[in-house]
Amino acid sequence: MVDELKDRELFRGIFESSVEGILVVNNHGYIIKANPSVEKMFGYAPGELVKRKVEGLIPDKFIQAYKALIVKDTTETTSRFLGEGKDIYGLKKDGTQILLEISLSHTEINGSELVTAFIRDITEEKAIENILYIRNQILASTARGIIICDARQPNYPIVYGNDSFSKITGYKNSDFMGKNCRFLIGEDREQNDIEIILAAIKKGKECHVVLRNYRKDGSLFWNEVSISPIFNNKKELTHYVGVQNDVTEQKMEEFFKIGQSHVMDMIIQHEPLKNITNRIIEIIETAIPNCIGSILLLNKETKTLQKLTVTNLPKGFTNAIEGLPIGVEKEFCSTAAYFKKEVIVTDIFTDPFWENHRELALANNLKACWSFPIFSSNQELLGTFAIYFNTPRKPLAAEREIILNMAQVTSVAIEQYNTSEALHQSKEELAAYAGVLENRVSERTFELKDIVQKLVESNLSLEDQIQFTKLAENRAIASHELLGNISRNFPRGFVAVVNLQVEVVFIEGEELDELGFRSLAATKVAIRDVKGILEEVKHDIIENIQKTFKGQHCSFEVDIQDRSYLINTTPLFDKDKNIVQVLLVHNNISDQKNIEIEIRNTLEKEKELNELRSRFISMASHEFRTPLSVILSATNLIERQNITAKGDKLIKYVDKIKASVNNLVYILNDLLSLSKLEEGKEIAQPTLFDFIDFSKSLVEEIEGIKKQGQIIDFKSYSTYLEVNLDPKLVRHFLHNLLLNAIKYSEENKVIKFEVQGDKDRLIIVVADQGIGIPIEDQHSLFQRFFRASNATTYQGTGLGLNIVRQYIELMGGNISFVSALNKGTTFTVELPLNLIKNEKNTTN
Repeated sequence: MVDELKDRELFRGIFESSVEGILVVNNHGYIIKANPSVEKMFGYAPGELVKRKVEGLIPDKFIQAYKALIVKDTTETTSRFLGEGKDIYGLKKDGTQILLEISLSHTEINGSELVTAFIRDITEEKAIENILYIRNQILASTARGIIICDARQPNYPIVYGNDSFSKITGYKNSDFMGKNCRFLIGEDREQNDIEIILAAIKKGKECHVVLRNYRKDGSLFWNEVSISPIFNNKKELTHYVGVQNDVTEQKMEEFFKIGQSHVMDMIIQHEPLKNITNRIIEIIETAIPNCIGSILLLNKETKTLQKLTVTNLPKGFTNAIEGLPIGVEKEFCSTAAYFKKEVIVTDIFTDPFWENHRELALANNLKACWSFPIFSSNQELLGTFAIYFNTPRKPLAAEREIILNMAQVTSVAIEQYNTSEALHQSKEELAAYAGVLENRVSERTFELKDIVQKLVESNLSLEDQIQFTKLAENRAIASHELLGNISRNFPRGFVAVVNLQVEVVFIEGEELDELGFRSLAATKVAIRDVKGILEEVKHDIIENIQKTFKGQHCSFEVDIQDRSYLINTTPLFDKDKNIVQVLLVHNNISDQKNIEIEIRNTLEKEKELNELRSRFISMASHEFRTPLSVILSATNLIERQNITAKGDKLIKYVDKIKASVNNLVYILNDLLSLSKLEEGKEIAQPTLFDFIDFSKSLVEEIEGIKKQGQIIDFKSYSTYLEVNLDPKLVRHFLHNLLLNAIKYSEENKVIKFEVQGDKDRLIIVVADQGIGIPIEDQHSLFQRFFRASNATTYQGTGLGLNIVRQYIELMGGNISFVSALNKGTTFTVELPLNLIKNEKNTTN
């Protein structure tokens, strides 16, 4: 009697303290018992549910369907889930609908039939599963480099890196796993943004920087890095996620745009040629990392190349370049000058043009040379533009475009210099001639007899002076025409000059015709009257022009006809140092703006990836927590059972423990298999065996897992079929395909399992009559962590089919499927009969 009372108290305690909601319903549909959890779940006060109809907890539109499910489920003698594979909804007291997971147990007490319902609110779990699906899709499609570092270990080692990270850096997975990501910095540690990252890591904060990083081959690239800390549910920092993007081309374009604008300003201001070419080389060496630039001038008289700017080239090498004659048999930049076209030498060590001077180049650590001729506006050779590298490499498309543009700018600077020199020389000749004339006049002043002759000679001298003056005027006109040529060919933009009345007095450039601005200077149109420009844009331009008339140099951005321009203004002075005009240089930066928009969009995607990571952690936690809870609950119940009297229940609890343990084993095996595949450690080990006997053994092994009434119909077209495959990999993928067929098929359904040999191929077919796969989900079926939209209520991690496909491909095979919703799915696998002949296996 005492033991009976203790058991009652024990079960009362379990009933009252259970986390799951528990309802006991009689055969008339009335609730006769409800524990606190279910009262709280549905929003009722203690005792308020007793003697109510259970239909009051069901939405009206589902009552009839649920009655049919309850009748079906209560005919079973063992507990089972209500409407397995379907969404079950409950109705709270306030009218809110919630998603439920219900397990029914049919009992009979004192001749009365009772149903015990164990209820869980899974509304939040469903929402998390939907979010996880979206994040998995995003993670699969990202092209950004992603790494994960373990913050709990010293030195923050990398524990994960995706394929995009390897493509960006050139490092394989085995090269960087376990290392700190600072190896990408190399010896270039004096970067301000490194301190920003270290400070953010120290505080456990997010940060976003752009760093100079180095690939495995030593080449530099600009890396846009975003790091985010990951905390567990105890608010402890566990990991850092780094998202990386190669922005080298954007950086090059940025350096080049700024530098080109500066050089054009220097040319317009008539700064010394040496200063201009030094700036050009500085721009090239900044825009294209790790290069050394040089500009050589052509001496037309000697037909040789002479140094103009070779700032960073080794001295021994520059001495060899000086006075280099132009000829086909020569090397260095003279080849480009001789052929009058670009010469790209990607590897000096193997290139025939460098045969005679290869040792000199290699002794100065020069291993690649790209050389371009410099032409005048009338296509006369002016010199060469070359850059050198200390590693063999070929130019990117963006790099080649930058070099060609800078070569064109260099030609403008050289032509202006040549014109200025010619004009200066003419002035000196004229001054010298005037001095001689004065001496002659002075000498002949005292010669009265020859006055007439002297006057004649003086007239002749004046005529000569007029000729020289005209020559100087013609050269000045040529200089003006050169400036016009520079402006007309101004790349990706245009230049304009306005007067004090803000009228356009000069405008030239490549884009004038496209914008419709070609005729503005001819009619001196005021800025405020120009058509095709918004009023607010005109206001900004005029405001900056007025600032420039006060002596300021302005730089600002405007949008004109769906194009973005960076405008730099410069005051122009007269001989008395008064500002009389303003120069406006318009650079088209539309591509740069588009890139900025793409970067912002990409940052939004990266935020979604962080959410995807959280979903994965939540999913993994749930998948482990559920079977562990079942194991713990069943174990506690076993401890409280009378072993002799409760034998059947003990067996039931033990079966639950076994099923839960097996579920954990499947999950762990999937995760372990995925890890090995990603690390490249899984290698097929072919062995000769009879595939027919192997398949029959596998069917017998999973007989105990089938649902009631299910049949596995195994067929083969021969009694013996010898194959040379990896039995472990074959067992894994067949076991997974058959388990899926069992899981997603209803009771009393036939599962077909067919095997046949076709010449050198093994063909396997597994077909079920289950729920099928929606058409919109079929293209993603083999992706990691993917679950079809109609399979989210079934237990699983979404890894199985991904691993199946990788194992089959590892043995040189392929897998395909056809499926129809609610009609079933058929998987077809093709494998080589003899894996030794398979090329893919031999290369692993």
